[in-house]
Amino acid sequence: MATFSSIPCVLCSTPIPPNPSAQCGSCLASQFDLTSLLNSDLHVNRCRRCLRYERPGGAGRWSHCDWESADLMALCLGSIPALSKAHGRVGREATLGVKSVAVSDASWIWTEPHSKRLAVNLEATASLALGVSVRQRVRCTFVERNKQCPACNKEFTNRTWAAVVQVRSPRHVMGPVEELIRSNRQIRSTIVNVELARNGVDLYFASLSNAQRFVSCAKSTHPSSVRHTKKLVSTDNHSNTANLRHTFVLDMVPLVPRDLVSVSRSCRGLGLSGLALVSRVTGGNVHLLPAAPSRGEVKEVDVSVDCYFRNAAGISVVLRPDRTSKYFVIDADDGVAKGEVGDVALGRELGCAAADEVHTLTHLCYLCAVGDEVEVYDLE
Repeated sequence: MATFSSIPCVLCSTPIPPNPSAQCGSCLASQFDLTSLLNSDLHVNRCRRCLRYERPGGAGRWSHCDWESADLMALCLGSIPALSKAHGRVGREATLGVKSVAVSDASWIWTEPHSKRLAVNLEATASLALGVSVRQRVRCTFVERNKQCPACNKEFTNRTWAAVVQVRSPRHVMGPVEELIRSNRQIRSTIVNVELARNGVDLYFASLSNAQRFVSCAKSTHPSSVRHTKKLVSTDNHSNTANLRHTFVLDMVPLVPRDLVSVSRSCRGLGLSGLALVSRVTGGNVHLLPAAPSRGEVKEVDVSVDCYFRNAAGISVVLRPDRTSKYFVIDADDGVAKGEVGDVALGRELGCAAADEVHTLTHLCYLCAVGDEVEVYDLE
C-alpha cells in the first residue's frame, strides 16, 4: 500500500497531505478571494448601430437585450471565463485548487447608461481542494465595447445586395405589405436596406431567393403584377460565373375595399360599366359590385390582376371610403333577401320632408331598418 508523506501548511504549519496550494482547509478558506478570479478583464460587445449584444461563445450570434433584463444578465454571466463550461481550470484557478465555481444569486447594481459599464452583484460558491467550499459576494463590472455586427457590416460594404424589390403603390394601399413586414420576423431579417421612393418603397435583399420569397408573399396579400429584370455587374471567365443584380417591380392594384370606382365602357372583359363598388380585395382578384344595379339579384364581378392592368386607363377612383356622408334610413322595402336589390329612402335627418328624401337601390336593403344611420357616397 502506497504511503504519502505529509507537508506543513505554509501559514499555520499544520501537517497536511500535499496539495497545489500547500495550505490546510481553514487557511485556504480564509485566504481565498473570489474577486480576483471572477472580476478580471470583463467586457461585452455591442453594435452601435442596431444596439444588439454579441452572445458569448464566438458563434457570431447577436440579439437585442433590454437594459438590466434577465437576458442581459445571462449574457453577462456567460462572458465570465471562470463560469464558462468550456473554460479549463488553468492558471490561477489551478494554483488555488479551484474545482468549480457556481453562482447562487445575481442582481444588478445601477450604473449610468452612458457610462458603458454594467455592474452585477454575484453570490458565488467555489469548491476548493480538500473538500472546502467558499461562498462570497463579488461585484463584477463589465465594460461595453463597440463592435459592428455582421449585418450592419454588410450594409456598409459595397456590393452587398443581390436583388431589390421596388414596391409601387399609393400610400394608403401599402397596408398589407407593411403588415407583412411587421409581422414576419424572417422577412425582416433578410432585408438589407430600405429606401423611400416617390411613389413607393425600395427593399434590398442579400440574395435572389429572399427577394423572390418576399414577392411571393406580397402577391398573396394584395393583387399585384411583377416585372423582373437583371443587370450584369461582373463576370469571371476562368470560373464561368457572373455577378448579377436583379430588380423586381411590384405594381400593386391601387384599390382598397369600399372604393367607389368608375368603369369606362371601353374596358373589355370586366362584364360591367359605370359606377362600381369594391367589395373585396383578395390575393389574386378585385371583386366589384355594380353601384347602380337593377332590381333583382346583384352579382359580384371578379376582376383578375391581368384584366385590371389591361384596362387600368379606364378604371378611376371616384370617392375613397373616408369621403362618405351620413344619412338616416326613412323607409326601406320589406321582404328583401340577402343578395337582392331593394329600394331605400334616405334623409339627412329623421323626420325630414318628403321632398328632401333620396331614394336609392342597394344590395344592402336587407340590413336597413327605419332609423338606422348609414354611410353613403354623395355624388352631388
